[in-house]
Amino acid sequence: MRIQIYIRKEVKVKKFKYNVSSNDTLDDISRSVSAQARGMLKSDMDEYIKNNPKITDVDYRSGADTVDLNGSKTTPSGYDPLNMYKHTDNDGNIYAERETTPSQEKYVRETDTDGTSSLLSQKDFEKKIASQTINDKEKDELNRIVRVASPTQADYATSKDRSEKALKNFDENKYAIEETASQNGVPASLLSAMYFSKMAGDGSLDNEFNLNYVRASYKRVHGQDISWDDSTLSDYLKTPQGALDFMALCLKGEAEYQNIDLNSASSSQIYKILSAYSATNGKDETYASTVNAYKSVFKDIYQKIPDKTHDIKIV
Repeated sequence: MRIQIYIRKEVKVKKFKYNVSSNDTLDDISRSVSAQARGMLKSDMDEYIKNNPKITDVDYRSGADTVDLNGSKTTPSGYDPLNMYKHTDNDGNIYAERETTPSQEKYVRETDTDGTSSLLSQKDFEKKIASQTINDKEKDELNRIVRVASPTQADYATSKDRSEKALKNFDENKYAIEETASQNGVPASLLSAMYFSKMAGDGSLDNEFNLNYVRASYKRVHGQDISWDDSTLSDYLKTPQGALDFMALCLKGEAEYQNIDLNSASSSQIYKILSAYSATNGKDETYASTVNAYKSVFKDIYQKIPDKTHDIKIV
């Protein structure tokens, strides 16, 4: 006996044929027909995947700072309708760990803040984001400087961990550093180097400044005394923004005092400014050269990182 089953899917008609023998049970028939159905649907799904590339939207107007390129479209209950077909062959057999669907083209559609959109391959998008991100070579160089600048054996042993934590802290504050530097006419790379040096040193903003030097620098730049009392000023200097504000102000005041343009200063001129800063704030004699070394790394970093609106990470 021959059983014929027809399933209409949109405009397509699927014809199932199964020759029933006298030994076949209903379970045998059910399994065979189900396998044929899966095989036919698998063929349709292969065609769908070939003709429908996966497009991930990255809309910079949304303010999102991460994008998941591996996410898949799911039903409201979280089920991925393509998942079964990734483990099904053309005969309808299901395998636990075997992807049998064809490769799906993957693209990213970027929508800029002005509403314009562009489409690029996912691979090219990943390369673009990597080119705008701190790379392993830069991390290794920062690690190296932190290590060789370690004054004690205990500091040497913790140098990599301190460097990684300082770099994470920099990444969280890089746009605040950039904005503060711009407002004060200070290179962002130099201000970053000073901030990173402090965080890689003891991980705290405490005891960075000599209050008398801070007050003198403020008067140099603004032509008048700062009105805050010591307690208020000290508390502010322990915050990231406060430390950045007065690091920049001290640099600006020292540069004006030495008649140096910070944005066109040579390494030796920067060294002189940092030496004056370090001597007044109780730093050791290696401070100026160490910060100068950090500065060259952060100069490369700031030349490639995007503006805050376009700063996005792949998760």
